[in-house]
Amino acid sequence: MTLRALLRRSARAGATIRPAAVRSPATVDRSTDRMQQTLLAVARANGRVAPAARALGVHRNTILYRLRQAAAQGAPDPRRPEEALRILAAEARRLR
Repeated sequence: MTLRALLRRSARAGATIRPAAVRSPATVDRSTDRMQQTLLAVARANGRVAPAARALGVHRNTILYRLRQAAAQGAPDPRRPEEALRILAAEARRLR
C-alpha cells in the first residue's frame, strides 16, 4: 500500500469535514503532498524533527504542526520506528 493510499484511507475513516473546512481538490492535493513529504522526511531523519525541518526548509514547529494534523487524520507517526518503517517501505514500493 502506498503512503498516499494510507493517508486517503485514514482521511476517509477520520473525522467529519465541517463546511468551513471544505477545500478545492487542488488544495487538498497540495496539502496531501505536503503531508507525505513531511511524514517521509521525519521517517528518513529517524524520527527527529529538526533534521526533517532542515531538509524541507521549514521551521521545526511547522513539522510538529503537520505531524499533529496527520495524527488527527489517522496517519502513521514517523517518530515511532515501526510506523516509520511502514512509511519508508511504502515509499520504496512506490519508487519501484
